[in-house]
Amino acid sequence: MFTGIDVNKINSSITDDALFVIGNGFDLAHGVKSTYYDFKKSLGNYCYLKDCLEIYIFKDDIWGNFEDSLAHLDRAFILDGIDTGLEMFDVKDEFDDDFSAADYFLAIENTTMPVETIEKELPKKFRRWVEKLNIKDKHFPLAGLLNCHADYINFNYTEFLETHYGINSGCIKYIHGDRRNKKQPLILGHGYDTDELYSDWQNTFNVKMLPKNSPARLRYFSNTDNVKRWKSQSRYDATQAAAYRIEEYYEKAAKKTKNIIEKNREYFKSLSSKNNVIVIGHSLSFVDYPYFLEIIKCHQNPDKINWYISFHNDDDIERIKNFAAFLNVEKDKVKIFNI
Repeated sequence: MFTGIDVNKINSSITDDALFVIGNGFDLAHGVKSTYYDFKKSLGNYCYLKDCLEIYIFKDDIWGNFEDSLAHLDRAFILDGIDTGLEMFDVKDEFDDDFSAADYFLAIENTTMPVETIEKELPKKFRRWVEKLNIKDKHFPLAGLLNCHADYINFNYTEFLETHYGINSGCIKYIHGDRRNKKQPLILGHGYDTDELYSDWQNTFNVKMLPKNSPARLRYFSNTDNVKRWKSQSRYDATQAAAYRIEEYYEKAAKKTKNIIEKNREYFKSLSSKNNVIVIGHSLSFVDYPYFLEIIKCHQNPDKINWYISFHNDDDIERIKNFAAFLNVEKDKVKIFNI
């Protein structure tokens, strides 16, 4: 069990030269409606993007851990729509005199429309929602904890550290983007290696659940490209094209934390003497583990790092336990506090 500490006892001797890591729980503590359930609500009842997310992503509750959910697009469900598309546009075999390339590509586009919608509409609607987030109540629950001399990694897209607490912008690294910068995309995505993700899915998916000649079964699980099994060359080629588009989505939906860390290499090196890391409102999701590993990797003596991590409920404590185990942080170096 971790040692608990009263937030009021985390004094300036700890925070003066600390690194604060700020997550969405910070905004929530200030009354900001910033959960992914709130994002869902902002989409309204009749939104094709929301329908695509909830229908084609294979998870019971995609909004509970939304970024992770983006790695669970249902390949088989989407791909098995290729027959419907080919029939809808009356696509002939490619060797038929009546074959229409336009109809062929329309069939593929119809099949992959959910992929296109998520990929193109999600960033736009997500930014539109983030830009409307605001603090309505003028209360300052962390006034005694935050320190203007410390450094901050802000995983949020909002600038409330600056506007609400007066923290200098030069002390804050907006690791996933600052909503005020219209030219910078807001980084959102899953944290999986796409090759491993594909292999895991292929190894665990129950192929017997699919119809014998379904495009998904033939595309992903067959060891032969025998056209006779595909009924026509058009069906085979259209399935390959749709499958390629699906796998392309997985790559584009990845957060690419390695690239972000590499881009901020010097910044992480500058944290090498920060012996106190104070984590406020961060979910400690697996997708963000690489950033914490980099903090440890760049530290001149990582065994000296003291971790102060906020929690809200028992689930948070379990996440802290998993986090500490994965990062090989000794329990006596972790103190938890409630905000």
